[in-house]
Amino acid sequence: MLYEMTPLEDEEYFAFEERFGGFNDFPPGWEEITSEQFAQSNFFVYLSTHIEYRQMLNSQRKPVFANLYYLPSGNGGYAISHDYWAKKVRFFKFGVTSMPHPGDSSG
Repeated sequence: MLYEMTPLEDEEYFAFEERFGGFNDFPPGWEEITSEQFAQSNFFVYLSTHIEYRQMLNSQRKPVFANLYYLPSGNGGYAISHDYWAKKVRFFKFGVTSMPHPGDSSG
């Protein structure tokens, strides 16, 4: 099925920003996961409801560029980040509640 992406209205955007932070903020629960964990994640089960690009600064003031994919639960999702010059791709999960993935002893 093909879906069209449309920008959020101001009210919706501000509610999202309040819950998940702004353009330069890491969203709550930001955690790097392995490519194996990402391959077995819900990213491939559910269609993302929202997609966002962010440029965030980590504690060493190094930028992290990522596309964030929000899942239908409304609690968070997954992110893909790349480093062009290092030729690396990194995967992350984030959310306002814990989102277990296969291989976790907690879930």
